Amino acid sequence: MTRERHQDSITKIDLFDTTGGVIMAKLTLKEVVKRLSESSTNISCEEMRKLLEDLGFKVRKGKNGNHHTFSHPEISSFHGGNYDCGHGSKMKPVYPRNVAAILNRLEDDIEGNDDKA
Repeated sequence: MTRERHQDSITKIDLFDTTGGVIMAKLTLKEVVKRLSESSTNISCEEMRKLLEDLGFKVRKGKNGNHHTFSHPEISSFHGGNYDCGHGSKMKPVYPRNVAAILNRLEDDIEGNDDKA
């Protein structure tokens, strides 16, 4: 079952399980950037992966397992970014801030790809 919400002319879809609880909510680009910028000390590696994949990025583990790289198959001008998950259950604040800065630079390209979907 799905439910659509409209905010600032951007559609977001929440997915619900059969009991009515929210399984996950896909965030808009602006919400992802805000989350990464403001809560940089509370981001887990799994949450970072999920946020990037929801925006169309491909996330891959590096050779040592803690290092992750991400790229976007539809943005040829972007050659990739990275972050490290080897610092306990939450990543160091520098990584979410760096990813937020990359997403800000790619805003037009990312939103252009959302229009194609």
